[in-house]
This record gives sequence, structure tokens and C-alpha cells, in this order.
Amino acid sequence: MASNAAPAPNSPVPAPPVAVVHRPRPWRAFVRKFLHQPVTVAASVVLLAILVAAVVGASHYQLAQTPDYSAVLKPPSAKHLFGTDEFGRDLFQRVLAGAHMSILVGVSSVFVGSIIGTLLGLIAGYYGGWREGLIMRLTDILLAFPGIVLAIGIMAVLGSGMINVIIAVAIFTVPIFVRLVQGTTLAVKELTYIEAARTVGVGDARILFRYVFPNVLPTIVVYFTMRIGSAILISASLGFLGLGVSPSEPEWGAMLTSAQEYIRNAPWTIMAPGLAILITVIAFNLVGDGLRDAVDPKLKL
Repeated sequence: MASNAAPAPNSPVPAPPVAVVHRPRPWRAFVRKFLHQPVTVAASVVLLAILVAAVVGASHYQLAQTPDYSAVLKPPSAKHLFGTDEFGRDLFQRVLAGAHMSILVGVSSVFVGSIIGTLLGLIAGYYGGWREGLIMRLTDILLAFPGIVLAIGIMAVLGSGMINVIIAVAIFTVPIFVRLVQGTTLAVKELTYIEAARTVGVGDARILFRYVFPNVLPTIVVYFTMRIGSAILISASLGFLGLGVSPSEPEWGAMLTSAQEYIRNAPWTIMAPGLAILITVIAFNLVGDGLRDAVDPKLKL
């Protein structure tokens, strides 16, 4: 006979099943948004190929500097894919070597400028007061000059050379990051958990680098990528004006300067470095745009 007796009053009651909620991980959402942008993916592939070419070009630097007077101003062929210059040097090898130099200058200058600009922006946005006033007025002074004019002025003081080009482009980059980080910090420092950290006595340095900086980091990464293209363009402009590296170096701007005398008789000498600059700058800008869209929480793809 089945027993219909009720359970004892003190017997444990089984807990109801807990629903497990699977929340999408942020990096998965980022990758999904990034891969749903065909133009950005294509630009990433092109940019990866350019970076590989830059690495290969570093190992072919001496070969790119070797003259061959029996092959002066030869048009593109199977032996010389981009033709040769006025000294018979293979333009394909020189463009590869120039990729190494141009990307090195672009990445190094933006890296230095972003570090300085981020630190100044964090200080200005978090502390405010006279610190913010001083930093932002200096930033306004730098922003008052067009980028190329500011870089030319700095190079006129420092002189030519790759290190000086990196310094000049870095100074040109600093105010952009100051403005960007300062504005984001002003919004982040008013959040509840930042106020709570101050209340329990957490130091300013820890708040800045433990709580505020992670919130501005995605934006910094996006603009870091986009500014590399601008930095490469500015460094090439300085090289074209004779204010960058030595004209004999396989740098894209310097190559344009040497090729302008032969633009009618040998147009390939100016097309090779010109297209290299164009494709590289566009690739960095498109990847930066794609990163910006991928980290934007308001964009649904």
C-alpha cells in the first residue's frame, strides 16, 4: 500500500533548480563585430601583408642600397617588379626597406606620443584645477598649429635624422591623446565605484591606473591605430621636404624626392613609393575605423 504521509516538518526541502545564464564574453562580441565588417577584414589582411613586408625589408636593406649602373631607370619587368631608380637600384627592394623604416617611425612616434598624452590626460581629467588648466592650455597651443607645420618647426630646431623625426611626430601626436583621455576621464571619475574607492581611502595613483585607465584603454587602442597612418604620412612629408632621414635612405618620402626629377621619363619611380604610402595609410585608417565600431557598445551587428 502506498504511503501518503506528509514529510516530517524538519526534513530538508529540495531547492528549486537554478537557471544558468550564459552571458556572452566581451572579447567574443568584439570579434563578432569586427568580423562582420568585410572592408575592415580586407584592410587587416592588407595591413598584415605590409607588416610582413616591413620585416622582410629590414633583412634586405643592404641589397636595396646596392647600385647597378647597367640597369638605370629600367621599367617594371619580371626581374625588377617595380622597375629601377636613377642608380639602377631595385625599387621593389627599396619599397620593402622603406616599409620597415616608415612603419618603425610611425609606430614608435605614436607610441611615445600616446604614453605622454595619456598620462597628461589622466592628470588633467582626474585632478582638474590648475593642473587641468595648465595642461589644456599647452594642448590648445599645440593644436593651434597644423600638424605638418608643427612638425616642420620642430625639425628645423632639432635637425634631420630618424630619431628627430620620431620626436617631432610624437610631439604632434601628444595633444590628440591629451584631449581624448581627458574627456573620457572626466566622465569615468564620476562613476559610483570610483567615488566608493575614494571613500574607503584608495590612493589616487591606484584609482587612476586600476579603475580609470582600463576604461579609457579601448579608446586609446583605437586612436593609436588610426594615428599611425597620420604619423606615416607626416614622416613621409618631412622626408619629401628634405627634413627627414638622409635622401639616400630607402624611406618612402625621400624616395619621392629623388623620383620627382624623373616623373616624365620614368613615372614608375614615383608611383612605387607613392602607392605604398597611400595603401598603408588607408589600411591603418580602415582598421582603426573597424576597431572603433567593434568597441562601440551602441553598435549592433
